[in-house]
Amino acid sequence: MAGKIFINYRRADSIAVAGRLRDRLAEIFGRDKIFMDVEDIPIGCDFVDDLEKQVAACDAMLSIVGPNWLSAKDAAGQPRLGNPGDYVTIEVKTALARKIPVIPVLVDGTAMPTAEQLPDSLKLFARRNAFLLRNTNFGGDAEALVKKMREALGDKVLVSDGREALGDKVRETGPWRVEALKKHVISTLIGLVIGLLASVWLELLTLGGISLLLLVFVAVANAGALFIPLRAEKRR
Repeated sequence: MAGKIFINYRRADSIAVAGRLRDRLAEIFGRDKIFMDVEDIPIGCDFVDDLEKQVAACDAMLSIVGPNWLSAKDAAGQPRLGNPGDYVTIEVKTALARKIPVIPVLVDGTAMPTAEQLPDSLKLFARRNAFLLRNTNFGGDAEALVKKMREALGDKVLVSDGREALGDKVRETGPWRVEALKKHVISTLIGLVIGLLASVWLELLTLGGISLLLLVFVAVANAGALFIPLRAEKRR
């Protein structure tokens, strides 16, 4: 079956990288297979309970570790990491307790936290094999990350809606394929019309039928003018 991927991150530390990674993974696995933000929690639901449920429904967690991941502090100046109400702590602690793959994603050379730097509830995080993600080589690194996730998770992370792995050929199915076919047909017809008009033009010049050529030109111009109000109407 196809599992979900939970993206754990801290807004003040790595929101841009997390967003780019979420978009890339959504292209591959489908948006419904990615949980990233508290914004995905239904309004009125218990914050902690729903986070724990979302982690419980996932088969893997990507924990984005930027330069301020360890040092982030709350309004009172206290470290966020390890605070029982801190959502990053809640998510990572729950994933570690479930013993699912928790992959630290180190952004632009950020050092992997040591067990001594982490609160007791997160010390096992230091033993997880990390992955380096560079903004300067985001596409290649994201592709490598997807490949490693597939190797680690096997059948738990599958493409559920016709998408292939990053860099592979996308299957030619779905509504977008129909649109592409329409564009191809239209472009082909336009090419045929242009070719036909060019042939008529050359033929008329050869036969000396200048008057008939002008008549054809005026007819085509008038026919084209009929479409102008239709196009304007569609844009309203």
